[in-house]
Amino acid sequence: MVVGTESADYAVSPSESFVCSATFVGSLKGRVPMKVLVSVLFVMVTFVPTSLLAGNLTVTDVKELAGSWEGFLRADYNQQTAVRWTVREDGTFTSVGQSVSEGKIKLVDGRLMYETTLSKGTLSLEDRRGKQILNVVGTTDRSAQDFAVEMIRKQ
Repeated sequence: MVVGTESADYAVSPSESFVCSATFVGSLKGRVPMKVLVSVLFVMVTFVPTSLLAGNLTVTDVKELAGSWEGFLRADYNQQTAVRWTVREDGTFTSVGQSVSEGKIKLVDGRLMYETTLSKGTLSLEDRRGKQILNVVGTTDRSAQDFAVEMIRKQ
């Protein structure tokens, strides 16, 4: 069995992910390889340095998100569109991408929610190697299309 990992860098932010592949060769076919693979994966997941993992950040006030955020929108149809959010201290923001819209971020029962004139969804904030990443998961109002946006703080 050959097991390998590779690191992937993304254009939006410095992040790392692991891709694990296994190729069974020779006499390793059958149940034994699966046990070996599960054991190797367990060790990799258990002992991955925490510096390589993203840490979720807790937001207690929408003021913490104030500033400029830039990234890429990814939708089901594999198209990437550059997106820029300018968030103000009161949680209102302007989104510029395929179109321009205004929105509001709210903290509801500890969860970050947003709504614009075109979509609504949830937000999460994380730290990756000292960089703040804002993750957006939403649905468009008009076509009910799901999408995701990953943005890095610029200011």
